[in-house]
Amino acid sequence: MKKTIFILLALFATTGLWSAPIIFGIVMDAKTPQYEKIKNELSKELTTMTQGEFQVAFAKPLIADWSTSKAQEVLKKLQNDPKVNMIITVGIVSANTALKEKELKKPTFAPYLLQLNQHPKAHKQNFNYLAFGTPFTVALKDFLSVTSFKNMTLITDEKLSNSLPDAMDNLKESALQKGINLHIVVCNSKSAPSQQIPLDTQAVMLTPLPSLSPKSKQKLIDDLVQKHLPSYSFGGDLKVSEGIMMSSVSAENTSRRIRQLALNIQAVLRGENPEKLSNEFDDEHQLVINLNTTSRVGVYPPFNILNQAKVIGSDEPLQADSLTLSDVAKLAIKNNLYIIAGQLGVKAEDENIKEVRSILLPHISGDLSYTQQNSDNVYVKQGFYAENSTAGSIKLHQVLFSEKALAALEIQKKMKSATQAQQRTLEMDVVERATTMFLNILISQTQLKVEKENLKLTQSNLKMARGRVNAGTSDLSDVYHWESRIATSKQRVLSAKAAVEKAQDALNFILHRPITQRVKTLPATLDNSDLIVGNKELLSLITNENDVRLINDYFVQEGLKSASELQVFDNKIAAKKRKLISDKRAYYAPNLELVGEVSRVFDEKRDPAASFSLKDKTNWNAGVVLSLPLYEGGAKDASYSRSRLQLQQLQVSKEEEKSFIEQQIREDLHTIRFSYPSIELTKQAAQAAQKSFELVQNNYAKGTRSMTDLLVAQNASLLANQESASAIYKFLKDLMHLQRDIGQFDFFMNSAERTSFTTDLSSLIQNSHNQTSKAEK
Repeated sequence: MKKTIFILLALFATTGLWSAPIIFGIVMDAKTPQYEKIKNELSKELTTMTQGEFQVAFAKPLIADWSTSKAQEVLKKLQNDPKVNMIITVGIVSANTALKEKELKKPTFAPYLLQLNQHPKAHKQNFNYLAFGTPFTVALKDFLSVTSFKNMTLITDEKLSNSLPDAMDNLKESALQKGINLHIVVCNSKSAPSQQIPLDTQAVMLTPLPSLSPKSKQKLIDDLVQKHLPSYSFGGDLKVSEGIMMSSVSAENTSRRIRQLALNIQAVLRGENPEKLSNEFDDEHQLVINLNTTSRVGVYPPFNILNQAKVIGSDEPLQADSLTLSDVAKLAIKNNLYIIAGQLGVKAEDENIKEVRSILLPHISGDLSYTQQNSDNVYVKQGFYAENSTAGSIKLHQVLFSEKALAALEIQKKMKSATQAQQRTLEMDVVERATTMFLNILISQTQLKVEKENLKLTQSNLKMARGRVNAGTSDLSDVYHWESRIATSKQRVLSAKAAVEKAQDALNFILHRPITQRVKTLPATLDNSDLIVGNKELLSLITNENDVRLINDYFVQEGLKSASELQVFDNKIAAKKRKLISDKRAYYAPNLELVGEVSRVFDEKRDPAASFSLKDKTNWNAGVVLSLPLYEGGAKDASYSRSRLQLQQLQVSKEEEKSFIEQQIREDLHTIRFSYPSIELTKQAAQAAQKSFELVQNNYAKGTRSMTDLLVAQNASLLANQESASAIYKFLKDLMHLQRDIGQFDFFMNSAERTSFTTDLSSLIQNSHNQTSKAEK
């Protein structure tokens, strides 16, 4: 009889004999934004799906307020309301209440029936549900795969516990079978569940907690983290993104769940019995893990789990520094040990200059002496020598003119300038290495994300292959192939992770940070105000090959002007020229020195027969010495010839370095001409490859395309995604090479200098355009 009613209902609706709308009554656990969104999305989905076939309408939702008794009341009201044709429960409490009703007069649907245990399907007349949540035994297995424990606490809500009176005892029994002691904490709006957790608890599971306010839920999550307790959530109200360590409920499945419910409702409208429709909903059972939380509670998930799970956050310490590309460049200058050592070398050059200059400054020395003569010395006996005496003297030596000393001082000053230029070269090299390593981290991280996505796609392909085998459209060779591909993909994920770690270590070395300390890398973009390339107006001026030539020439000119390598040669050449001049003057330029001495005898013992005594006598002398070496065995000629040859060697080396710098700058510019447009081109290629892959994947699932076609499409999509994800970072690496070769990093220019650089380059291009326009006229 009931089957006949459903058939007549569908017949009247499809033939237009019954034009009245089908009214859906809605029971909501609470009036929350989450449930409102579910209700609105369901209304939209069902209206769209039944358009042209059925006319549907929705009554104003009735709120159960998380109360079992209130849910029973509103369900009874809707069951007896003659205007309502079907009922939909939105929430866990109302769904479980509907399940326990003795009789349902009207088709009743529950998209969220909490599945704590894997119990046999409940075929209740006029009732259709979709299982929600991971079964407890499966969740416990997943939890134990990430962290080990023996004592666990389950925190559940009083309202939920009342609607599932027998479930808690069943859960304790299931846990005990796994060797886990389970303690149940039932909370309400007035309780503080974190304070009820036993001290021996090693892990915590949480069911939905509708009685707690959002603030109380967050307080609970924070308390669990503070107590270093791993946590697992059954429901969507305590989210992994908010600090829960792990869950297997994905918010991404909401739309699929609503669509499945709408299909079941449509089937009932067409005459099917609600209780005979499928109650299962494939949640795809994907673990979601918050790595920020695992790091804080001291849990380290195995690699094989992380490779399969959806990961939120990062396992880097939360207190780690957040660094941008600009930050890394500035920290490299500040912290790098090579740079610090070089700065000490520059300071040492100051002391060298002081040492060389000291030759030209007065030299004063003092002597204090005591002499003893033998008493039978003939001169002592005659009184010419004192038998013993104590005397002191002060001597003065002042160079009045010395070509060699003057040349040495000027040469040392030039060598200091050369050392400063070498230090600037070192700083440019270190900044380039540091920024390149930072960009390598970003590239490695994006490659890791791509590899993880590829692993998920491969796992999805394995699932489709098994479906094809079950459908008889393929054999097990497809399954074996995708299993092999999954193993290879996992290897690639591990390799990508290793690349990230190696790049992090390399950056830490350059920045002189603890080698194991990790940084939070902030993505580098072309919108960085510290980069001149971020000026879109400047880029828009480049319209033809002549503009490119002008830019190349301009960068070469700027690079040669500021190249510290050439400044090193300039200072060394200047020093060698001064040495050559000094070597020429050595033939005729004398040394002129002032010398003087003051001496005094403080005490002496002299023969009494002597007619004189020097005791307490002071003597002095002063003079000017002029000296000129006349012949040194050919040393002057050799020194002059050597200086001349070394000067020529430096000049040739400078020209070679100049040509090399120009070649490097032009090579960098050629590379950038390829890498900058590649940003947009690789993006287009990735989008096209993704569309192609999705089409082939769908056709593979239908059995109209082969595994080889899918493999080719997936490989093409993988490569395209890798190139697209890294294109900006590769361009920025090329830009860092260019800025190093022209000796000017944008990070160390102030806004006025950047504006001046941009204005000069813009004027150069604009003047060229104006001249071209005049020539055409």
